[in-house]
Amino acid sequence: TVLEAPNQAPIANAGIDHTITLPVNNTQLSGSATDIDGTIASWRWTKLSGPFATIANVASRNTNVTGMLAGLYQFELRVTDNDGAVGRDTVFVSVMPEPNQLPVVDAGNDQTIVLPANSVVLSATASDPDGTINSYTWRKISGSTAIIANTLAATTTVTNLVQGTYRFEIAVRDNDNAVVKDTVQINVHPAANIPPTANAGNNITITLPTNSVMLDGSGNDADGTISSYNWVKISGGAANIVSANTASSNVSGLSQGSYTFQLTVTDNNGATATDEVGVTVLPAPNVPPTANAGNDITITLPVNNITLVGTGNDADGTVTSYSWVKISGGAANIASANTASSNVSGLVQGSYSFQLTVTDNSGATATDVVNVTVLAAPNVAPTANAGNDITITLPTNSIILNGSGNDVDGTIDSYNWVKISGGAANIVSANTASSNVSGLAQGNYSFQLTVTDNSGATATDVVNVTVLAAPNVAPTANAGNDITITLPTNSIILNGSGNDVDGTIVSYNWVKISGGAANIVSANTASSNVSGLVQGNYTFRLTVTDNGGATATDVVNVTVLPAPNIAPMVNAGADQTITLPVNQVTLTGSAIDADGTIASYAWIKVSGPAAFISNASSSTTSVLGLAEGVYTFRLTVRDNSGATASDEVQVTVVRSTNIPPVANAGSDMEVYIPV
Repeated sequence: TVLEAPNQAPIANAGIDHTITLPVNNTQLSGSATDIDGTIASWRWTKLSGPFATIANVASRNTNVTGMLAGLYQFELRVTDNDGAVGRDTVFVSVMPEPNQLPVVDAGNDQTIVLPANSVVLSATASDPDGTINSYTWRKISGSTAIIANTLAATTTVTNLVQGTYRFEIAVRDNDNAVVKDTVQINVHPAANIPPTANAGNNITITLPTNSVMLDGSGNDADGTISSYNWVKISGGAANIVSANTASSNVSGLSQGSYTFQLTVTDNNGATATDEVGVTVLPAPNVPPTANAGNDITITLPVNNITLVGTGNDADGTVTSYSWVKISGGAANIASANTASSNVSGLVQGSYSFQLTVTDNSGATATDVVNVTVLAAPNVAPTANAGNDITITLPTNSIILNGSGNDVDGTIDSYNWVKISGGAANIVSANTASSNVSGLAQGNYSFQLTVTDNSGATATDVVNVTVLAAPNVAPTANAGNDITITLPTNSIILNGSGNDVDGTIVSYNWVKISGGAANIVSANTASSNVSGLVQGNYTFRLTVTDNGGATATDVVNVTVLPAPNIAPMVNAGADQTITLPVNQVTLTGSAIDADGTIASYAWIKVSGPAAFISNASSSTTSVLGLAEGVYTFRLTVRDNSGATASDEVQVTVVRSTNIPPVANAGSDMEVYIPV
């Protein structure tokens, strides 16, 4: 009897011991386990020792632990395998207390005092993010003599200061004896100097072309002397200060506008004072502009409009506006009165005067006048219209000529039709606007209409008449009946015909208008062989032409069907015989398709005991779990056109030959019998 091996317990690994430091108060427990004869079925984490903590997911291999406090924790990982055996392991996590944070101290802003003031208040502030401030200590680290009223207070008074620079240090200590320091600087200045006074002089106004001024400044110091002067321009256009470091200085290169110049005086102790003077530069007097209304104009009606082209010029500025007005003459419409150039329409016979006024950027104006003469219109010749060209087809041989005339400044007095080209024709009413024309023959004609107005002016127009011969009757085409063939037949005969009731057929032409490759052997005959056809649909068109050049077409459709599919051939392989305990075989099938490809294989068991075909859709497959008996397996193949073929193979499974048993009577023995 062979007994099943006993279950081996899994091996748990709770991970590596690790340490964290507050304020970090969470960690990741990462466990693992192996089971050499099975699988891990469950996981469980337990806190064995340590302060409070929360295990997020006790049943997960990896889990977070949160809310931890300072101390040493021990966590156990217990794993259970699929047979219930348990493995354990522990991990230690050390949570270190948060290190002391240094306090923060500020000795206050630096200070400056001016004698006779000789005392200041030192005011320090401090905070401890993780505790409290236990003590303050002030000391002087540089500077002359001074008295600190209370060295152990955050805020204290320092007295008896003298001129110079002092630095005082504050040291603070927190409840964990951490010490930090900061310093503050005290500047003690001597008694203040009395600043000087500056006078930049009176404001100045000049008019161009004068473009320079004299700046006359001065300075006074009640407790000392003036040691320097400095002029600067603080606003205004371009300017050149000739002597910027003297009390008085010339300034040149000024332009129109307002300027401000500042004088700074400095005394012997470095104190300064400033004053400003304004300078206004007025523009030169304005020069009026000039206007030019353009040359005088003469037009002749019916032209009744003109373009006034004016210009303006300003020697010392720009022209800002134009204005046209009519100062004499009849009716008129000035289209754009406020532009340099303007169209004027609606003029009538007579004389006009138009005045142009130009204004410059300073408001000065100038004017100029242009004279326009409008002459009476000469007689306008009439216009003639002989009507649209005409086309008729025999046997129709007469037409109506529909003419007309127009005179914009009078009336039409007479009409006259003449034939200027073409064959015989009869103009029935040659002196009227409209006339019948008869007796026309095949060909082209031209008829001219002359109209005369009441002033004797004339105008002509021509109409063309085309007389066509009686029309040709088009032929008819017959491309024959539609045709269907089956490959491998790949040629046909196209049998066409044509008929012409009023003439004869002079040509035939076959063309392929759709389909695959094809060879039309005799494209210009009524009947033609077509070869080289392939599977698909074709359309061939027959065109017939008669002796009058008219054509007719007809089409015939040809369908070429594919050759019938040839079924595949299959071989399921040679019959096989096996002897138990061998209980599996390999079936090796094959197939070919003469006109395509094998698309699929399918093995089935036709007869025999139970068996398992491992891959029924492959040409070669294993059959497992065979028992004693005779099996028949069938292989069916399908080609790319859906045709199938089958073949069978026989597998015989023979019972194993009996092996005789072996007997053992044991070792020989000797037996002694007492006498």
